[in-house]
Amino acid sequence: MWRSPSKHFLNVIEVKSFAFGFIKSTTFAAFHVSLQLTSAIQISRVNVAQTKSLHLFQFNCLLYQIHTHFSSNQSMASNERSFVLWLHGLGDSGRANEMYLKDRFTVPELAGTKWAFPTAPSAPVTCNDGAIMNSWFDICNAPITSKSVRGLDDVLESVQKVHAIIDKEISDGTDPGNIFIAGLSQGGAMAIGSVLLYPNTLGGGAVFSGFLPFNSPVEDRIFPQAKKTPILWCHGMLDTLVPFEAGEDGKEFLQKLGMNCEFKAYDGLGHSLDEMELEYLQEWLKHQLGRSSKKSHFSACGLFNKFCS
Repeated sequence: MWRSPSKHFLNVIEVKSFAFGFIKSTTFAAFHVSLQLTSAIQISRVNVAQTKSLHLFQFNCLLYQIHTHFSSNQSMASNERSFVLWLHGLGDSGRANEMYLKDRFTVPELAGTKWAFPTAPSAPVTCNDGAIMNSWFDICNAPITSKSVRGLDDVLESVQKVHAIIDKEISDGTDPGNIFIAGLSQGGAMAIGSVLLYPNTLGGGAVFSGFLPFNSPVEDRIFPQAKKTPILWCHGMLDTLVPFEAGEDGKEFLQKLGMNCEFKAYDGLGHSLDEMELEYLQEWLKHQLGRSSKKSHFSACGLFNKFCS
């Protein structure tokens, strides 16, 4: 190792790059930073007499290579852990939804995505003459509008169960920004309710033929972080069970909260899940995962620049 005349010692990171062609070995002063790269990173102690400008030049070269690697590797998101929680509609089951959906999301960016399809508990449902069926909360009347009576306590109980699943996934190592809650009909209502009342920003929420699960003020229960979660809301214009107006009311409610809600209307679609919606959901998930990945990348670059400036 090269020795400086002053014989001062600094902790440095020696990066021996195998993935990036022309940088064979770079030494620069920095804090201990962990990068998930195909490079061997080891900590060593060396004598340093290089100037600060040389360190920054070497470091900027490395950052350029990292940025080039991330930009050119379109399948990077597939290597990251992500999670989609799908919530079924009234009277349905998680197993039935899983059989219908599990093979429809095949793009490489979603190859590392874990899916979960829980089933709601069985309970009597008022709008179906008290018949016992899988239900996230009681529905008193149909068609369902924004003014339909819904018991808040009933909704909150199911929201807590959804949050427990999300908390477990985060504790297992999934970044909240890579977690999505989606659902159809009553499951869509649960998805939006679970997003709004979660104390963190998630990757996104997707609602299909859904409705707001609250008809009482809940603004004081909504965390500021939850308002940053992007929402996709898809609704058929011929829906008679959850009329199109209920979807529009939901969109307006979210926009008044300052949330990013992408609302897609499907002409000729009733109360069902269409292939076009699923195809768009796949593209939307890809986009959101890409945004999350870029955010993490540039945050790391910003941290390096702060330490080395």
